[in-house]
Amino acid sequence: MQEETLMNWSNELAKFVVTKASQSIYQRIQMDKLVAIIGSTGTGKSACAKNIALRLKNEYGYTIVSARQPSDITQYVLPGTNQVFIIDDFIGKNAFDEAEAVSWEEGPFIYKILSTNDQTKVILTCRKSIWNPEICERFRLSASVCDLHTDELRLTLLERRTICEAYLEKSYINAIKDEIIIMYPFLPSLCSIFSSKTLVQ
Repeated sequence: MQEETLMNWSNELAKFVVTKASQSIYQRIQMDKLVAIIGSTGTGKSACAKNIALRLKNEYGYTIVSARQPSDITQYVLPGTNQVFIIDDFIGKNAFDEAEAVSWEEGPFIYKILSTNDQTKVILTCRKSIWNPEICERFRLSASVCDLHTDELRLTLLERRTICEAYLEKSYINAIKDEIIIMYPFLPSLCSIFSSKTLVQ
């Protein structure tokens, strides 16, 4: 199942554009054991997490584990090995999910694997509307928080143009003004969806 997931990721990321945000987060995960990627819908949180995990696999031999629930961690954790766990939409996809939060809290699973395994890393993504500083305290996490909306990490105009070029035909790109490109934080998702629909047609 994990191999199938990684194959799907590779296909999804065929047009991924490396940005200053993805580079910065990649540097942080090499220094820290836990990174939380925060952003609104469509800003590229999941794609960034998957890209970074694949880079850790290709460059440092990490095994990637996509964890949907706490039991995935207990099932796949291998002490003494290089592993990176990806937890997408941590504690809720569209809104805060208390039941899901409780399931992660009861272990506390993330704290346990990070405190007992020096070679384990965790990358989690969370919507900006769900994340708050108390989350780290509740789950006993020491996370390097990467907010994709900060001046340091938000997409530049050039990066946005490059993303458009990766997904869209040149005729479409030339018709889009800079004011439009810079307006939407969910541009990465928008380009991907538009490209998919164009291919289907």
